Amino acid sequence: MRGGGFLDLFKSKPLPQPTFEEKDKYKLSNRILTYRFIKSYLDYHLKPNDCLTEKMFGDKVGYTIRDIVDLKEQFGSRSDTSQIKGTAIYRTFFNKDGRDFWIASKVMNGDIQENFNQDEAALMERITKELIITELSKHFVIMYKSTFCEDSKVEKSRRLVIFNELCDGEIRSLLSDDTIKRNKDTFYNILFQCVISLAIFHNMIGYTHNDTHNGNFLYQTNNEDIKGYYHYTLGDTSFYLKRCPYHICLYDFGDSKKLRTEDYTVSYNSTSIFNDYHLLIHNFNEKDDSMDSIMEQIKRYFRTNKMNPQFKILFFEEILRLMKEHSPEGMIVDVLPDGAVPLNATPFIISNHKAIGGSRGVVKYKSTGEHVHIVYNNKKLKRCVYTKAKGRGKYCKINKIYILLSKLKLVDE
Repeated sequence: MRGGGFLDLFKSKPLPQPTFEEKDKYKLSNRILTYRFIKSYLDYHLKPNDCLTEKMFGDKVGYTIRDIVDLKEQFGSRSDTSQIKGTAIYRTFFNKDGRDFWIASKVMNGDIQENFNQDEAALMERITKELIITELSKHFVIMYKSTFCEDSKVEKSRRLVIFNELCDGEIRSLLSDDTIKRNKDTFYNILFQCVISLAIFHNMIGYTHNDTHNGNFLYQTNNEDIKGYYHYTLGDTSFYLKRCPYHICLYDFGDSKKLRTEDYTVSYNSTSIFNDYHLLIHNFNEKDDSMDSIMEQIKRYFRTNKMNPQFKILFFEEILRLMKEHSPEGMIVDVLPDGAVPLNATPFIISNHKAIGGSRGVVKYKSTGEHVHIVYNNKKLKRCVYTKAKGRGKYCKINKIYILLSKLKLVDE
């Protein structure tokens, strides 16, 4: 499913309600179905310049927009940083044909002259359209719509409202759960999904996040019955990540900064990218000090490679290597194990760059003239053997990807 421009056809008439098992609601295809319906509904009923008004829900004060959507209950931690002072998130409700729908509304400071915080809404809309509904990624929160109140009489702190999908919570609650901390498969999987979301943000969107504390990574419970692996590509590199009980989504782009393109900003970009990963991994390290080795190695790698213009790609490749080395066996694999099921027909893309071979330029592979027989996806194949330019390791080429021979199952002719 690539595209989604036809959605504009439904602005005048809401789509039929999506129907699927509640346990499967966070499956990416079902998230997209829900997006189409809710976006169409909100576009049909709400105006771009609608304003919030106060409304009582029992003994609590909330907000509404013309009694169409009700912002009933504030949740999460209220942000009071200088840039986004007063930001609050509300559980938001609307009813369609007797069915209740719950979403999240981010109420933000807005200034008519300065377009304050509207950049975040534009960034979320771009992520939704370019990455989520095109099925390139599942690691971001979907935005349905935003409204910006132009009435100067309305308090600035509640002029901008961003409507997005409701997740199950922040990963800070997961990291506080002793059962998850003791389960290395789940603990490392959650960490690596966070890392992946940042790499996508850096490489596909071209921004750094600059606020990667564990309240800005949200989780959705993965209740799909099927077990298997999710397929990812990083340029010409391909790998698989084992299914986890939680999908992780990056959120809150109020402090995000566009990566600069001028040559003299290489170090600035690298430092910002490093800081994103470092704060994230530090959050996990506080919960499990066995990650000290990863922390030290990424610091060392940063100091050595920060002046490389390809740092944002190289750094994720280094973290991928470290995660393969330290995470439980079988969590990250280059080739699907026998009988394992790929859970996404189209790979999720972390970066669409061509292979750059670390800091040494493009990797070149040379045939040794040898042939081997392997079993791949339950099929017996005959493949040439390759080495890298400097002759380290032996590889086979499968589906345009070079895979270490030691990772493959060899069989007799």
